[in-house]
Amino acid sequence: MITLIFVGLSCAAITILSKGLAFPLVDAVKPALVVGGLLSAAYFRPYFRPMLLALSYLVAFSTVYAVLMDATVAGWSQLSDGLLIRLDALLGFDVRNVNTGGLLMKLAYFSFMPQLAYVVWRGDWLFLRRFTMIAFLALAILAIMPARGNYTGAHGLGYVAAHFDNLQNCSLVTWRTSQGILTFPSVHAAVAVLMIIHYWRHWWIAPLNLAMFISTVPVGRHYVVDLLAGAALTLVSLAIYETTAHSLAGHSWRGLLCCRAHAGRQAGPA
Repeated sequence: MITLIFVGLSCAAITILSKGLAFPLVDAVKPALVVGGLLSAAYFRPYFRPMLLALSYLVAFSTVYAVLMDATVAGWSQLSDGLLIRLDALLGFDVRNVNTGGLLMKLAYFSFMPQLAYVVWRGDWLFLRRFTMIAFLALAILAIMPARGNYTGAHGLGYVAAHFDNLQNCSLVTWRTSQGILTFPSVHAAVAVLMIIHYWRHWWIAPLNLAMFISTVPVGRHYVVDLLAGAALTLVSLAIYETTAHSLAGHSWRGLLCCRAHAGRQAGPA
């Protein structure tokens, strides 16, 4: 997992330098202190070590990912929203001006972070590895197909749309101002599918994540095709990860659902 953070840092540095952007190094101090504190606590508190190590990784990953996401979009010139709207139309959908849904839809959508907290509580490194691969592949797609999102009608997410617009002419990127601007594919949809597959033995996971999957359109202001792309991304990423992991370990691929969910707790950070 340390290797994945290093790869993310390298990609962020290359992207920032290639676009002539700036990153205030002082903004790296706080995440570094938090991660250091969590690692120290993990050393002195063995009982909580799996959870603290997982949390320290998630803090480091989220910091790097936020900077890399903004740097990837910075200086955008052409967007893919028109194409996504046309693809939605081919599927028989037009979600422009759709309402934001009710309270249940909002609760489902914003269950994203509590569910990641559940993963951290379990110290589930297998899930975190799979999640990391999905997230980085989503960024690669973002670099090719940047999209602003379906910010039409009353949605209450004007600050996200404004942040995306500001990235067109920005000269500085930092995790402090970053917002969830990744439209295509939908990471919420991708994680919902991953949760259902990874924790398929947990009866409450499927209905909650099905609701989160659907809520990405009204609450997250996504196009329908974003959801389909997110689901496909998860399936492709899992196939690549499982095939690669088992090949490196000298084992055959036994299928996604044959992997026990608790295997992640037994595997430490790589």
